[in-house]
Amino acid sequence: MLFDPRPKESREDFFDREKELKLIQAYAKKGSPIILCLGVRRIGKTSLLKVFLNETSYPHLYLNARKLVDYGYSLTSSPP
Repeated sequence: MLFDPRPKESREDFFDREKELKLIQAYAKKGSPIILCLGVRRIGKTSLLKVFLNETSYPHLYLNARKLVDYGYSLTSSPP
C-alpha cells in the first residue's frame, strides 16, 4: 500500500528511491564497516534500510532504538 504510514519492506511498495538504494548497495559492496542513514523525520530512512536488507544477504543487525525507552533507556536517564 503506497500511503501506509508504516515502513515499507519490499521494493514493490517503495517509491522513487532508486538513487539512494543504489548508493547504499555501492557502500555495502565496497565493504564499508558501517553505513548510516541520516535525515529528518518521516522521509523514508527506515523503509530504505528495510528494502535494502530484504534484498541482500549481507550480514546485518537491525535495532529499533525507539523500543529502548520501554526498558528504561532514554537520552535523559541512565540505564536501570
